[in-house]
Amino acid sequence: MEPYLVFYDKIKKSIGSDPFIVVERLQEELEGFYINLICEKYDQAIGIRCLLRKEYKIEDKNIRIKVFFKDKDRELTCEGDADTINHKRLALMFIKLALNSNPYFSRTRIIKESALGDIAVEFKPSVIQVYNNNKRDLYGNISFIARDLFADILNTTLFDNVKILYTTKPLITKI
Repeated sequence: MEPYLVFYDKIKKSIGSDPFIVVERLQEELEGFYINLICEKYDQAIGIRCLLRKEYKIEDKNIRIKVFFKDKDRELTCEGDADTINHKRLALMFIKLALNSNPYFSRTRIIKESALGDIAVEFKPSVIQVYNNNKRDLYGNISFIARDLFADILNTTLFDNVKILYTTKPLITKI
C-alpha cells in the first residue's frame, strides 16, 4: 500500500470517525492528491480547517486537505481575528468546535505556565488501526494510540504562538 493511502486511512479513521464529518475518497490531481472533508456543522468545519494543515508532504506527493460545509459551495479558510481575541481562548474554541463530537476526544483545557504547551487536548486511551504499506506484514495493519494519530495529523501550534499538547493523561483538574 502506498504511503499516501496510509495517510488517507489515518484521516478517515481519526477525523472521519466523527458522525458529523464525511471524508471523501482520495482524489488525484496534477501535483499530488486531495481529500475533501464535508462537515455537517459550520462551526465544526471552521475548527477542523484551523486544526488541520492545508497540505501534507508524503514522500514525493503533496496531499491537500479541503474542508467544506455541507454543500461544497466554497472551500473554507481558518477564520477569526487573531489580533483582537486572546489567542489561547480562540485556539481552545476552535479545538472544541472541531473535536467535540469525535468519539476519541475527551476534553481540552488551557494550561497555565507550562513548558509542555499552552493548551492540553485530552483523548480517550483508545487504539486506532489503519492499513500500512509493509508488504511483509501478514495482516497489513498498524495500530496507533488515538492521541498519537491525532498529533500526527493535526497542527501542533495555532496562530504561530499557541502550542498544543496532545495527551491521554488528565493534566488538569476540572474548573
